[in-house]
Amino acid sequence: MKTTSAKPKKVKCTFCGQLVDENQVVFGPTRKHALCDDCLEICNSIHHDKAVAQAYDAPKDIPIPTEIKAILDEHVVDQEMAKKVIAVAVYNHYKRVFGKAPGDIKIDKANVLLLGPTGCGKTLIARTVADTLHVPLVVADATSLTQAGYVGRSVEDVLQQLVDEANGNIELAQRGVVFIDEIDKIACHGEAGGLDVAGENVQQSLLKMIEGARIALGAEQGLGDGLFINTDNILFIFGGAFAGLERIIAKRLNTNVMGFGSASTKVKADAALMNQATYDDLVEFGMIPEFMGRVQMIVAMHELSEEALIRVLSEPKNALVKQYQALLNMDGVKLDFEPAALKKVAAMAMAHKTGARGLRAIIENTMLDVMYTVPGGKRKHVTIHENDIRDDYAMA
Repeated sequence: MKTTSAKPKKVKCTFCGQLVDENQVVFGPTRKHALCDDCLEICNSIHHDKAVAQAYDAPKDIPIPTEIKAILDEHVVDQEMAKKVIAVAVYNHYKRVFGKAPGDIKIDKANVLLLGPTGCGKTLIARTVADTLHVPLVVADATSLTQAGYVGRSVEDVLQQLVDEANGNIELAQRGVVFIDEIDKIACHGEAGGLDVAGENVQQSLLKMIEGARIALGAEQGLGDGLFINTDNILFIFGGAFAGLERIIAKRLNTNVMGFGSASTKVKADAALMNQATYDDLVEFGMIPEFMGRVQMIVAMHELSEEALIRVLSEPKNALVKQYQALLNMDGVKLDFEPAALKKVAAMAMAHKTGARGLRAIIENTMLDVMYTVPGGKRKHVTIHENDIRDDYAMA
């Protein structure tokens, strides 16, 4: 006798009305309401976005400056003054976002400008701040930005990327962090010797965004999707080396910037000058007054010394040495670096003037053969000696 299996019963989704098999729906507690897979996914997405948006709503969740500084200390070596300034700026910014000032006093935005050479920790500070506050972060390069209508990346694209980082959650994106590096490369005249009119145009195109405005997303590409983002509560952090700014400051102070002595002495002298940078100095460098008027805090970061770079390799929470030790530990292998090896890595980064940013390339080039041969082998302990450090990483 031939038997046939019963066809699944069709059920109508309470929300969209489509008919689906009974085993493909979720019923309410009274079984009077049914939810198909598609509608269930939409509901879960809405619930997730709402939870994310509200996850950092309470003012009590804002870390105080000393707590922010302590977290920065775990990731960023040296730069004590910069970390303190950033901690205060971030705390005041998000207190302004989530709190209510007495007497209906309006508190202005406090965007930040970090002055410092490559590899001194500017980007790392911005990333750590965003991770600490659980807000989305976008890192952009000012040299890739163009004014609206020209080939290149528009400033609106940066905001769209922020929304993407927030998984499309506009509310969360509107209290995120935007870090724009190489801002000195869009200076329009003076010591920068740079992009002249084009640089000034990009600075002009940034004004509305950083001050706080309701900006349409996709309008430039003609998408017309009706999406807008309010930048009033987005924290903007700008970074740049501003090479040559020390000469402008020295001229104003009637100080000789050249001097004599060791390279480290000159680095300290230049750092001391950068700490005295004013809005007028930056305008003379080539930043337009309207842009500088929207940057409330300026903090100088100095070039990291060889000793500081050695600490960068091993002390921070996610230091490179710790990362490689963790990777080999997963294979049951212990990894050690001799102090002389770390010293050589730091010296090479100093010689190439790449700061902390250049450490990874040297370490990765050195560890390539180890990471290739050790897994699956018999070695249980690896020590990296001074002679193991490769000095050809720039050609790798």
